[in-house]
Amino acid sequence: MELKYRLLIGIVVLIVISGIMSSFSGGGDEEQKKLDADRGNDSGSAAASSSSSATSSQEQEQEQEATNENVKRVTAEAKFKTAVVDPTNDPKILEVSSKLLMSKFDTDGDGKISAGEIPDGDLKTEMMGYDLDGDDILTMDEFQEYVKNR
Repeated sequence: MELKYRLLIGIVVLIVISGIMSSFSGGGDEEQKKLDADRGNDSGSAAASSSSSATSSQEQEQEQEATNENVKRVTAEAKFKTAVVDPTNDPKILEVSSKLLMSKFDTDGDGKISAGEIPDGDLKTEMMGYDLDGDDILTMDEFQEYVKNR
């Protein structure tokens, strides 16, 4: 299977895993407003944002549109493919999907997930099980192991 198809399937898997993890977080109106603002759907916050965040928002929207197009294409192609490939076996797909998924939890943007950034409950317990050094912070390597074994 070509690399681009494996990458696209990996993106689909990432979206599914992201949806599953979002269901654990409990979410609420506050979280939904934040997600809407991140996607550029909140007109009040869009008007108040600076030009750099507007540019960032536009870039995020373009990336989201490209991802949606890729998901549709992969979904259509997957219907006609017979071989199923585990995208977590491809290091590039694992790296990209881990970075995207980590950005959902890394609220302070330091490139690490601290215990305080994960909602309390089963998800927190499960994720902290991958904290190998016991410092209550998941590094990218530790988080990739979590994604790979999930």
